[in-house]
Amino acid sequence: MREPLVILSIHPEYAEKIFSGIKQIELRRSRPKFSPGTIVLVYSTAPVQKIEGFFIVSQIIENTPESLWNDYSDLCGVTEDEYQTYFNEALQSYGLFVSKAIRFPRPISLHDFQDICPGFFPPQSYRYLRPDQPAYDLLRKKCLRST
Repeated sequence: MREPLVILSIHPEYAEKIFSGIKQIELRRSRPKFSPGTIVLVYSTAPVQKIEGFFIVSQIIENTPESLWNDYSDLCGVTEDEYQTYFNEALQSYGLFVSKAIRFPRPISLHDFQDICPGFFPPQSYRYLRPDQPAYDLLRKKCLRST
């Protein structure tokens, strides 16, 4: 069976850092329910509102926020203040190691994506796109052509 694709909502400034190679770890407060090797589609939130490209998760780490920052701050693409604010009062932190971040030559607008996948709304964090959904094959092919 084919693996689901994951659509991850990311603020535009951080999406840009992922595609430029500055941000090599995507940070999350909750444990992702996917594994290394997963294709993650990057949905850049407002005001961009487009699926701009994708990356492949090469590794997922779990640690305390303090330890993750001490070990990987140079790969996080955020300032220490941004990091502390994001993980405020969190007991655990998660890092998705970014591999093969590729920006689509023609990003897919939210409106166009909703034409392909009616009823789609961007996730607060992430959402699976299953193989039985109409947009799955289109997006998977788009990712594979880009690699």
